[in-house]
Amino acid sequence: MKRCEEFFYENIVRLYPLIKGTMKHLVPETVRKDEVVLSEIRQGDGTAFADMDALRTWLGAKARFTEWETDETLPLVLEQPVQIKVQRNADINGYTHALTIALELKEYGATEKAMVRQIERTGHDFVAEHEDGRLSLLRLFEPAQKIEVSSAVGGDSYGATLTVKMKNVNGIQEIVDRSSGSSSSE
Repeated sequence: MKRCEEFFYENIVRLYPLIKGTMKHLVPETVRKDEVVLSEIRQGDGTAFADMDALRTWLGAKARFTEWETDETLPLVLEQPVQIKVQRNADINGYTHALTIALELKEYGATEKAMVRQIERTGHDFVAEHEDGRLSLLRLFEPAQKIEVSSAVGGDSYGATLTVKMKNVNGIQEIVDRSSGSSSSE
């Protein structure tokens, strides 16, 4: 018998697409966990993150999807907030998760097209920043990532909808810092 649960995350203010290898994982992708401890992830060159602020600073230099037009570097502006749906399925092999990330791009110019092409060609991890400041990981489980993009031209708008579908054994995992006894929201 197969059971299925769905969870929706609509309080995401930024989503960082991290090309495979940009973030290193010390725990294999097949280990089932609800959380990722900060000490279990590294920068691509193997450098550890000293604390959550160091992770945030590192992410700040990366391209991101965000709902607001800001003076931030490398923003890909969205028409609507990021929406993430996680479908949890139980079967004889245990739980697996099907994640769907919906991104409605406000513009679909050269910068946005280049990012979408990169996401289409190479697997990505994603780090989601929640309204309350928490960070969560949506981890690549190769080759289970599919990208769909559809352009929209109408009136004065020229945007696109990007949908990322991925499967893994963990779903969306909160990133926590056990060394200081705090989670990512502190």
